[in-house]
Amino acid sequence: MGEKIDFLTSDFLKLKLSGDVVFLSPNVVERKQNEKFSLYKHLQPDLRMLIAKSLEISHCISIKLPADTDLEDMAEFFNSSLEYYEL
Repeated sequence: MGEKIDFLTSDFLKLKLSGDVVFLSPNVVERKQNEKFSLYKHLQPDLRMLIAKSLEISHCISIKLPADTDLEDMAEFFNSSLEYYEL
């Protein structure tokens, strides 16, 4: 299976690629103890920018987020993103 998968560690926003799937594991900004993870406050770079770049590569995107991600943030983000990305 390893010969069928290419793992790249690079500045994602500068890559010019095409592929079947994009797996994102974005950097997380430090947060206070017991603070839920927010898609708006704790991701660097901005998630909308990462998704837009990912859609240039593939329409199949997987995003690794912390287990304590704020579910209300996630629902709001992805509901508003449907129109933004014309999905």
